[in-house]
Amino acid sequence: MTMNRTDFDTRVFLVNEIIRNGKTVTTVAKENNLNRGTLSDWVRKYKKSGPESLKPYRKKYSYTYQEKIAAVKRVILNGKSILGTVEEFNISSKAVLKAWIKNYNRQKELKNTGSRLSTMKSKKSSKKTSIQERLEIVQYTIAHNYNYQAAIKKYGVSYQQIYTWIRKYNSKGIQGLQDKRGRNQIIEELSEIDKLKLENNKLRDRNEFLEMEIDIEKKLQELNRNKKLFH
Repeated sequence: MTMNRTDFDTRVFLVNEIIRNGKTVTTVAKENNLNRGTLSDWVRKYKKSGPESLKPYRKKYSYTYQEKIAAVKRVILNGKSILGTVEEFNISSKAVLKAWIKNYNRQKELKNTGSRLSTMKSKKSSKKTSIQERLEIVQYTIAHNYNYQAAIKKYGVSYQQIYTWIRKYNSKGIQGLQDKRGRNQIIEELSEIDKLKLENNKLRDRNEFLEMEIDIEKKLQELNRNKKLFH
């Protein structure tokens, strides 16, 4: 049973099996060979807008570039849940939003869509960097608890570049950051001064991050104390 070919009456019946008869989404999905996420979306729509919302649509949804970017950033930057964002932006399903996020993280730009929901076009080419710069970026990101957004903003490189460098660094160390094409500074050319600078930057960034965590913890403790005074 596929989600688009499931007729309206069947959708309503399956949702009522969950809402009225107390069955779990997992059970109903297995019994009817349905995707669990699809069934969850039907239940959500039914609860929000009633049975009319379960009618199979004849044409696919269309979203603008601005709508896609806004929805993706709501999750990535603001920490809102997938479900909450789907409801806020009236997105057809959680699967659609997850696809946008996946493509965004791959550093591809979302286009306005008509017949296809997740059509993409590539962003500008990746920024060229030396091995010293890559090492500094990796150490900065790790020191800041893998905060990719902060590193992207600070160094102007892409998410995919940072992700790849960290993966190689964790696997092979500094050797993993060497550009195989031979265009960048090789590891042996890093002077002792360069290495010391990188190590100092790493320690400085780590200390700044720890200090920020301590400040946040102090503020939370102060809020808790104030809360107790008024109770």
